[in-house]
Formats: sequence, C-alpha cells, structure tokens
Amino acid sequence: TISPPRRGEEEACYLTQSSRSVPSPVKKRRKERSPTVHEMEAPDVPGSLGALPQSSSLQFETGETLDRCFPGLPYVSPSTAQRLEVVSGGTQRIKFGFLHPDEVSRAECTPRIKNKCVIKKWQKKRCSGQLFPAEDAKTSPVSGRSLLREEMSSSEGDAMGPLAARVDQWRACAVHPWVLSTVANGYKLQLSVKPPSFNGVLSSVADGPSARILEEEIVTLLNKRAIRRVPDEEVCQGFYSKYFLIPKKGGSSLRPILDLRVLNKHLRKYTFRMLTYKVLCSSIRPNDWFVTIDLADAYFHIAIYPAHRKFLRFAYQGAAYEFQRIPFGLSLAPRVFSKCVEAALFPLRNSGIRIFSYIDDYLVCSHSREQVITDSVTVLRHLRNLGFTVNETKSRLEPSQYTDYLGLTLNSLSYRVRLSTEREQTFNHCLALFQLGKMVTFRLCLRLLGLMASVISVVRLGLLMMRDVQRWVASLRLCSRKHLSRRVRVTARCMAALRPWRDPAALTAGVPLGAVSSRVTLTTDASLWGWGATLSGRTANGVWSQQMAQFHINVLEMQAVFLALRHFLPYLYGRHVLVKTDNSSVVAYINRQGGTRSQQLHELARRLVLWSSSRLLSLRATHVAGVLNRGADLLSRGNPLYGEWRLHPQVVAQIWQRYGKAAVDLFASQENAHCPLFFSLAEGSAPLGVDALAHPWPDVLLYAFPPLSLISPTLARVREQGLSLILVAPRWPSKHWIAEIVQLLMAEPWPLPCRRDLLSQARGEIFHPRPDRLSLWAWPVRGGT
Repeated sequence: TISPPRRGEEEACYLTQSSRSVPSPVKKRRKERSPTVHEMEAPDVPGSLGALPQSSSLQFETGETLDRCFPGLPYVSPSTAQRLEVVSGGTQRIKFGFLHPDEVSRAECTPRIKNKCVIKKWQKKRCSGQLFPAEDAKTSPVSGRSLLREEMSSSEGDAMGPLAARVDQWRACAVHPWVLSTVANGYKLQLSVKPPSFNGVLSSVADGPSARILEEEIVTLLNKRAIRRVPDEEVCQGFYSKYFLIPKKGGSSLRPILDLRVLNKHLRKYTFRMLTYKVLCSSIRPNDWFVTIDLADAYFHIAIYPAHRKFLRFAYQGAAYEFQRIPFGLSLAPRVFSKCVEAALFPLRNSGIRIFSYIDDYLVCSHSREQVITDSVTVLRHLRNLGFTVNETKSRLEPSQYTDYLGLTLNSLSYRVRLSTEREQTFNHCLALFQLGKMVTFRLCLRLLGLMASVISVVRLGLLMMRDVQRWVASLRLCSRKHLSRRVRVTARCMAALRPWRDPAALTAGVPLGAVSSRVTLTTDASLWGWGATLSGRTANGVWSQQMAQFHINVLEMQAVFLALRHFLPYLYGRHVLVKTDNSSVVAYINRQGGTRSQQLHELARRLVLWSSSRLLSLRATHVAGVLNRGADLLSRGNPLYGEWRLHPQVVAQIWQRYGKAAVDLFASQENAHCPLFFSLAEGSAPLGVDALAHPWPDVLLYAFPPLSLISPTLARVREQGLSLILVAPRWPSKHWIAEIVQLLMAEPWPLPCRRDLLSQARGEIFHPRPDRLSLWAWPVRGGT
C-alpha cells in the first residue's frame, strides 16, 4: 500500500503482493521508513521476484496504470533484482530510488484480492523537492538499459541556434527590428494573458516500440541542442506538456510531437498570409524552369527566449526536458518562422529572383535553365550565409520544367497543374473506404471533406463536386467535437455524391496555369418585374412570366445572369467572363460553385456553372453596389477602401518630373484620377470605361495605383503586351510580385515621401492613419524585354 508521507518528508512507498488481502502496514512502519527510498515487499518463495508484475499490470480502482498516476515511477524489471536484499524470514524487500512530492491528498480505494497489488492512489497538489529517481534507477521499459546516456551539456551559444551566430549577416539584410531581435535573442512567446502556472510534472508514458521511438527522438533532440535537461532545482517550475507519438505522412511510421494545446490557449491569435495555390499557379509562366529547396529542421533554426523555455517542458522516464528551439505544435510557430524567412528572402526578390516560400519549402523559377541554376546557387549561398541548413536529400537541385511542389505537379510545358501522385494516392485511399452499406466513423467523413477542400483549386469543378458530399455530411447532424467516434452508414445518397470523385480523370486532368489578365465584363440586374444586362454598350432585357415572378429575388437575379450569358454567348464564347451584379448571394453561389443553404439557388447555380464550363474559359462574379456611397458615408461602410486612396498632387507631380507624365490612369475614379483619361473600378462615368482589365490599353505611358489583388494581373498585361507603366505599389518583402517588378524595371524606383496627407479619400476629409506602413514606391516598368 502506498501511504502518504509526513509533511516535510519525501514519500516512502510500500507495494505489497500477497495471495490475499492484507491490511495496510503504514502506521506500523511509519517510523522506520527511509525518506529517500521506496520499498517493495514480496513473499520469499522461489522465483517470486521474476513474478513481480510490470507497472502496466499494477491497477488502481479507477483502472489507471501505476506509471500514469505516478509520473517517473521506474518499471519493475529484472534490472531491479540487483538491489534485492533479505530483510527477514519470509520477506523480500527491493529498494529503489522512486521519489514523489512531499504533499499529497489521500484518496482511499478498496484493497484488491489475490495476486493484485494493494495500493492507494494519491493525487499531487503541490510539488517540492526532488521528483525523479537517481540516474541508476532510470531504466528502459523495453531493454532495462540506462536511458538517455547520450545527454550532453550545451553552451548558450549552441542553445541560441544557428541563425543567432549569423546575426551580423541578418543585420546587413536590413530586416525588421522584430525579426532581428527574434534571431539574435530568441523568440519571446506572445502571451495574450498571464503565463500559465505550474501544473505539476506531467510525465509522458510509452511502452514497447513507442518507448524506443521516444527515447531515440529525445537523444536526437539533445544532440541537435533543440532541448536540454532541466536542472533538478528548476524541475518544479514552468509548464509541462505531454510528449507523444502520431503517425507520419503515409502512416508507415510514428512521429513524436509535443502536445501544446493547453499552452496555445494562452498565446495571442494572429492572422497572417501564407502562399496559396491560387497565387502560386497564377505566377507560373510558360516554359519556366524550376528548382525546389527544402530546409532541414525548419523551426529548430530559431531559438526560444531563455526566460520562456520553462513553458515548453515535458518529462519522460524520470527526467525533465525543455525546448530551446521552437517546437512543432506551437500555434504561432508557422507565423514566426514565415516572417523570418520572408525577411531573409527579400534581398533575393529585390534582386529579381523569383522565389516562392511556404515555411521550409522553396520554389525558384526562371525563364531558362542556365538562369535558374544561377539563381538557385545564389539562393543556396544566401540561405547558408544566414545560418539555414538545407536538406539536400529532399531538395531537387536539378533544373526541370516539371516538378512537384506543395503536393502539386507543375508542368510549364503543357502549362497545367495537377495533384502530385502521392497526394492522389492519399485521396483515393480515403475515398476507397466508403462503400455502400459500410460503417465508417464521423471522423473519417470529416477527413474526406478536408481532403476535398485541399484539392478543389486544382480539380476542375472541384467545389461543385464537393457540395453534395457536404450536404450528406450535414444531414448526419453530428457535432465535429462530440461525435468524432460515432459510426455512420454509407448510404446510396453518399455513394451518388462521391461518384464524380471516383472518375480517374477528375484528379489527373488538372487545370490551366497562369493569371487571368483580361476579362469581358457583363453587368446584370433583376427585379420582380423583369431583368436587364449590358455588355460593352450592348443591351438585353426581358420580362418575367407570372410564374417566374413568384420566385425569391435571389433566384431571379441568378436567372438574370443565366439569361444574359445565353444572350451574349457569341461575344463571350472562349473568353474569361466577369459578371457584375448587386446581389451578394448570386456572387457567392457563382464563385463558390453552389452552396449548402439554399437548395433552389444551388440547383440553378449548378446548371449555370456546368453550362459555362464547356463554353467559357472562366466565369467569375463581383458585387457592385446599387448606389455607390460617397464622402462621409465611407466610414459608415467600415474602413475606407484601398483602391480609393488618392495620392497627394504634389507627390504625383514629383513622379511626373522623374519619369514623365502619364496619359492614362488605369485604376481611378472621378475623385482620385490624376490623368484626364482613366478607367474606373466601379462607376460608369469614366472616359475609358469600367474595369481596365476588361479593355485593351493604349500604347502610351500608363499610371496605376491598383488594389493589391490586381498588381499581378497588371504586371502580366504589361509583360505580355510590352507596355510602359508607372506603378505605385508597396515594397513589401513577403510579396512575390516584388521580383516581377524588379525584372521589368526600366529606371531606378523612387520611395514616396512619408507625409501625413500622402493618402486621402472623400476629397481630403479622410487621411490614411499609417501611410508609413504601406512603404509605397513608384516603380517605372516596361514589358516585352
């Protein structure tokens, strides 16, 4: 029986095994117990020691195993027999260095009968004193060998990571002060509330092959200086998390991971942009050459601020460890690492190298084989100079026009993108588990939906194919948090929804690469009386029948779009089409290829999308307000729009003085235009029309201060048609279009002066609150070179 210690003493534990229930000997032996050892007694019969149960068989009344309830308890294995000593006739006593807190709360349990250990369960409330056994008592549950003999001490320089050793090179890159501080001093956890309090030493448990994997991983982390052994006097501080195993990609092996879900609740929530499939696919050019680069141990490049390492602790096999580098599982790790990487890549993009980054995966692109070799050598030299370690095994340094990146297969010769073979196999394996009448878990249903959502951007009509599956899952009416293990039956409705995904061509056909630089704009509107549409000065209209007039206005607006597309098909066939409407539901159902809220609107959108997919190159919709808001009403709509900002006339005059006066303003309005001729983003009174991307551009000096989302299409048009343009855009290191701008430069760019009235709206009534953060530059570019 395990009995509580007296206050101020370390616990002495008696584990008694007998053939019958025995009373607790605690009171009788309290005075003679050693405060530094635990004792185990067993009947003095031949072979009794070998018959002592393993810790996995020592059970509490609650069914918990002994090693779970008392973290750090050494396993009863043959190695403990070396410390066997005969105390008295008929009794064997094993002494071992298992120590526990000096304060526990007692929870009585009923003694077990035959051959079961009679123990009492104690729950720790406060920790003080030494928690873990001496080195000679730490044995492996698998082999009995001494655990983690490869522990080593590391200098503070090693603990700060490889990037900190190259802080001078980082400083030369003129990175943001926060990035430089993180690299030099370590990442400070960005806590939203007070730091988590000490939660006791939460020991991780594993046995069999899992134990070996955890041991090997801990040794590896020690060798990499990613973790360190916590000194005994600091063990009862900080915050402990569990360290456990999860299947690796493919499920063939296991990966250790630190469970930081509790700690993550104490961290701030930040949103940040990462590379998306849409941006990547729109930036690839015909006949591009590719090289991919992969970093080794991405997060381990950045150290944790020394004072915050105590919050990243775990315990295993009687020892406590803490992470010195950013661990996997920290919610802000992708953001921190991405910000540092983007700052590191800015000098490369600023020199005209086209490089895309997603955490530790990089894609270098160029127009020729020779140039991509030169660029990749420059990238590798730059990364290594900053302290990054390149994984040459996973990197593909041989130039190719056909490569796999982020689960996609990019082909610049056919100019198409599709799922990689590995991701296609993963998807098909999950899909094959759904057979008519079979029982599957709700977790598997959600996993299939997640796989579909991850591939819709490279699967033709992927969103439309996904809608019926979403509706079937929603009809189950199960909670994604409470019912993950609930088993559901695969019905005929489910099989019908999955039928399009079982077509082999669905995943292998792929979609075209490249950005859409020109669209034909179709404007539609509807009322309860009739509908109307305009296309480049042409008009069409009609009146609803008495039966149609009874439908909801959203259905009428969608029908108006369908009728307008049919009417103007001779002018739209084989073109990229942009539909403008004042109905936000129609915009959403067209762009998202249906929806799940309105079955009637979904069926109409389905017909529209299927019809247009065989006749148009693409179909997109955008919302245009029925009455455009002006002046003071800007604030009532929320924040002022980026595309509506007007540069101060004095700054524009300085731009004209440097590069010449532009003749056409591509993205303007009556209020903010700087040229007599301009295209408008929305209003119909512009001299050259609405939506510059839907019209040809004159071969004169152009001026553009576009919304961020239109910078890439603008550059694509300039490059393809050999036009000259003065572009006003931010000099942001994380944006891929910086490299494209640099490649098209025809003169030195100029940073706009930072002044309070640099940007304004509503005829000077509203000023931009932080124009310095935009870092606006004037970029003189020319295409066709």
